[in-house]
Amino acid sequence: MLEVLILYSARGAYSQRIGEIGLTIFGEQSAESDGYRVNGGHETEAGGLRLDWGSESDLRGYLSWAVSDSEYGLPGGLNTSELLIDRRQTLSPDDGVQERSSHGRAGLSYEINSNWRIENRFGYQDRDVNEQFYGDWGFYLAEKVYQTFSYSPALHFNSDQADWRFGFDFTDAELDSKSNNGFSETLTQFQRVTTAFLVSGGVNLSDNWNINGNIRLERAGNSGDFDLRKDEWAGGIGLIREFEGDDRIYGTICRFYRYPAMDEYYSVWSGLNPNLMPENGYEMELGGDWSMDQFSISGRIFRQWMDGEIVYDTAKLDPSDPWSSQVGNINLPKIRRVGLDFSLEWQITESILSGLSYEYVKATFEDGTSSTLNYSGSRVPLVPERLLRLYLELRPVDSILLSFGGSYAGESYRGSDFSNSETKLEDYWLFDLGVNYQLSESATLFGGVENLFNEEYLSTAFGSGLYPGEGRRAKVGLRYSF
Repeated sequence: MLEVLILYSARGAYSQRIGEIGLTIFGEQSAESDGYRVNGGHETEAGGLRLDWGSESDLRGYLSWAVSDSEYGLPGGLNTSELLIDRRQTLSPDDGVQERSSHGRAGLSYEINSNWRIENRFGYQDRDVNEQFYGDWGFYLAEKVYQTFSYSPALHFNSDQADWRFGFDFTDAELDSKSNNGFSETLTQFQRVTTAFLVSGGVNLSDNWNINGNIRLERAGNSGDFDLRKDEWAGGIGLIREFEGDDRIYGTICRFYRYPAMDEYYSVWSGLNPNLMPENGYEMELGGDWSMDQFSISGRIFRQWMDGEIVYDTAKLDPSDPWSSQVGNINLPKIRRVGLDFSLEWQITESILSGLSYEYVKATFEDGTSSTLNYSGSRVPLVPERLLRLYLELRPVDSILLSFGGSYAGESYRGSDFSNSETKLEDYWLFDLGVNYQLSESATLFGGVENLFNEEYLSTAFGSGLYPGEGRRAKVGLRYSF
């Protein structure tokens, strides 16, 4: 059976330059039907404008403003019996999200001389998100308002021998939320202010050797319904040996971190989580890029140590702790990842191109999550050990491009299965076909079929909640520019 995806997308833009000032106005409207799952559709309308000035002078700037209005359904998961009856059904036909946002950006830069440049960037975003969930247990409604302001000044230095950047980042983000579960109304206020200093640079040691590095020091302060301050830092250093063309080998070592996003702090079911901490870790990698006649090869090996990785959890992390059953984001214990990435491209003839990409990663827990449970040695859920992509592109004439590909995802454990005791998500292959026909310089007709053989698979799972992947579907469209 062929599922035809009803999808339309229209984009338009108008640009004009008057002297030193450039004006661009753009708009977009796109929508998708329910697709494979009932209540799985979405619709978006967006538009905005941008002003640029000073392209031919030392003082340059830009100002932009964009708005969007989106609505999408949340079909939810199915258990095994429901999946066998109808993979496309939903038990949550009325669950959905409406989101309206506006985003402003501005920038001003000044060329001090041929080596030095100063830059200032400003940003402001306003998001209104309305969520609704219904079930036999009742209903849940939430109204959330996000406001974010950012300012990032930076000083750049550029020469034939070195590039340097000295910067500062400031962000002030606020969340005001009102939720109602049918029994009570909850008001939540949360503010996070972050300040960061950063330095990055690259130096040419010789004609073939380059070294680069960076360091970032950041402080985040939370206030409102909970007050928490946390300092973090990131840094890295890399060494590159260049050869002819784009051939090179490189090695890097770095420390990284990530503060939880505003959305990650807040859960629909359990509210604000004051215990969610930043994730951080270290990584070492060794890799290279090489070209030989018709072949291009890229690859790297890496090892990563991570602490406090932020993931979504739907199961009890500790059976002895009744509060650990709250649904939301949590910090995982220490994790070790070892892996490699590899890609190969072969230009068989001028009209035939083939290639493959392969990823292998072994992600395991180094210790447990509590004094009563020990997950040391268990695999991290929802991380396939192997990913493979094969593709072939044919161009029989200059105006036609045909493509065929296959993607493989290996087995993985279900979300929240930290002890690896539940049934695995099975591995699967998905194949696709595509065609592009250039009608003229301004018009291109395109089409394709995804999941060509209608493979039934699970895209993800959390406990007994199974989320089926999309079946076979076709699409066709026309791109036109003027």
